[in-house]
Amino acid sequence: MVLRLLFITSATISLFLSCSTPNYHTRSTLPLYPDQQAALNSRQTTPPRKQATNNTQPKAVTQIPSKTPPKKTTHFQRHIVQRKETLSSISRLYRIDVKDLMSTNKLRSTEISVGQSLIIPGVASQRRATTAQKYGQPNIISRKRWAKTSIKGNITPMGSVNKITVHHTTAPTNLWKLTDVNYISIIEKAHQQKKWACIGYHFIIGRNGSIYEGRPLKYQGAHASGSNPNNLGIALIGDFNKKLPNSMQLASLKALLNNLRTNYKLQSSQVYGHKHLVKTECPGVMLEQWLFRYRSGKL
Repeated sequence: MVLRLLFITSATISLFLSCSTPNYHTRSTLPLYPDQQAALNSRQTTPPRKQATNNTQPKAVTQIPSKTPPKKTTHFQRHIVQRKETLSSISRLYRIDVKDLMSTNKLRSTEISVGQSLIIPGVASQRRATTAQKYGQPNIISRKRWAKTSIKGNITPMGSVNKITVHHTTAPTNLWKLTDVNYISIIEKAHQQKKWACIGYHFIIGRNGSIYEGRPLKYQGAHASGSNPNNLGIALIGDFNKKLPNSMQLASLKALLNNLRTNYKLQSSQVYGHKHLVKTECPGVMLEQWLFRYRSGKL
């Protein structure tokens, strides 16, 4: 009985050691039946499968360049909401449906606020559509694209340029009903009624940041009485005594000033507000403060 227990214990220990070792080719000390021996011989002749490792690098996939040309992005007109404007009045102004206006701008109601920027669906931005290469960047909307009248003959050549003067147009009570082009045309008509050749400013910056060519640069302007010779005139649409121009206007003004200064080799100190040359409130208290920062190199 004791010998039988010792034999069973010895067999059990041998089986345990055989299972715990990682060497699959170690034979058990127990006697095997013929079918078990055949199975073991089969395992020894079949090579073990290679274990997958985390260090295996994926095969590089060669990307075939697409022959499909990139889609052209359409830049739409933006409208800055003015006082007393509603979605209905803006939709009538651009001849679009109120629902389309709300959908494009993801509006949940018809309520809008002054200064809000709205995308006008289906109306391509003139700023992107024009290419006035002679001015470089930023793009300028040519006079031919907006002017309804021709330049009269009573005009003086510009000659050299030694200063730039910044103005504001002020804002009539019905400005919110007018597009920038409508308002610029009204200004030109008023200037020509004074027997001027055309609008007195060389550039006009609209409420959406678009820059319009006014009087061609080869002609002397009519915007700073007594200081017009060799002086470029830039006007921003709006009244800036109590508020700054919006961010799009200021960005366009800075880009235009930098471009003109480079072309004519002018220092920032040669950029003036209208009131620095003539007794007037133009270009407004807030825009004048912006000009002080620009002249000092802080912008």
